[in-house]
Amino acid sequence: MMFKRAPVNDALVGDRDGFAGRDPNPALWPREAYRRGYAQGLLTRAERIAQGALPLPVARRSVAEVRQ
Repeated sequence: MMFKRAPVNDALVGDRDGFAGRDPNPALWPREAYRRGYAQGLLTRAERIAQGALPLPVARRSVAEVRQ
């Protein structure tokens, strides 16, 4: 099935996060700070795993898989 893509208005897309070529909305600063901190934490953890300072995360089997 083919969908016709409508053009994207970048000003409206940027406005979701408070950015559209202007300063972010102060009401969104806590959310943006949380996102940046969370992303930085993930990056730091990945770097430590790559350097061998942390063990690789182990994927555990779900309870549903164990019961079968």
